[in-house]
Amino acid sequence: MLRTQRKPSWLNKSSGRNKFTHSRKHPLAAVKEVSDALMRIEKTTQRLDIAFSRVEALEHTVENAALLFENGVANYLEVITAQGILLQSQLDLSLTLPLTSIGLWEAVGNNL
Repeated sequence: MLRTQRKPSWLNKSSGRNKFTHSRKHPLAAVKEVSDALMRIEKTTQRLDIAFSRVEALEHTVENAALLFENGVANYLEVITAQGILLQSQLDLSLTLPLTSIGLWEAVGNNL
C-alpha cells in the first residue's frame, strides 16, 4: 500500500482550534510584541505633542491671516491657504489618535 505525503484534514492538529488558540505565541515573542507596541505608542505620543503644538500655532496663523485680510494687508487666498493647512493638520491629528492604541490592543489580543 502506498502512503501519501499529505495527511487528511481530520488529522491536522490545528483544524479544531479557533483563531484565538491558534494564534498563541511563545511567551517571549508575546512580551516583545507588546513591548514594541508600547514603544510605538511612546514615539507616537511624542509626535502627537508636536502635532498639537503645530495645530495651536496654525490656529493663531489663521486668526492673524483673517486680521490681516480685514485690514487690507493680505488677500483672501492667504486666509484660505492658512485655513486649508490648519484643516489638514487637524485631520492628520484625528487619524493618528485612534491608531496609537490599536497596535497595542492587537499585540495584547493576539497573545491571550
